Amino acid sequence: GAVVQYPLTRKLRRFPYLKIMAAGSLLYALGFGMLGFISGYTMFLVAFLIIALGQVLFYPTSQAMVGKMASEDLRGRYMAVAGIAWSLQVMTAPLLGGYLMDTYDPKVIWYLAAIVLIVVAISKLVLQSRLPKDSRIASQ
Repeated sequence: GAVVQYPLTRKLRRFPYLKIMAAGSLLYALGFGMLGFISGYTMFLVAFLIIALGQVLFYPTSQAMVGKMASEDLRGRYMAVAGIAWSLQVMTAPLLGGYLMDTYDPKVIWYLAAIVLIVVAISKLVLQSRLPKDSRIASQ
């Protein structure tokens, strides 16, 4: 991820944050969805490369967007809240995932993740279309 993050970020500078995050969400969805039906080590690696690319698009862009949304005097608070929100999902995902895998077919978790991430991508695009052109996060 670190090898491609800087050059990719430079190339994507002209695109709005939410569109980049939507693309990252779709890559996450593709990678996680693949985990529900693939077999074999090579395809597993391909799925995780796609997931890693999604993360390279989504996470740094979300951090940059949060930083741009906040006024200078509140930037630390905004970043802290965003970090806490990210940490909460990292803490709860294994519990929910374990429950789903124990209760249902283990493949369900990957399909569910793909569906949720597609909804996230669509919501980011809808939000982008509703932002005023002069919004701080309408474009980079």
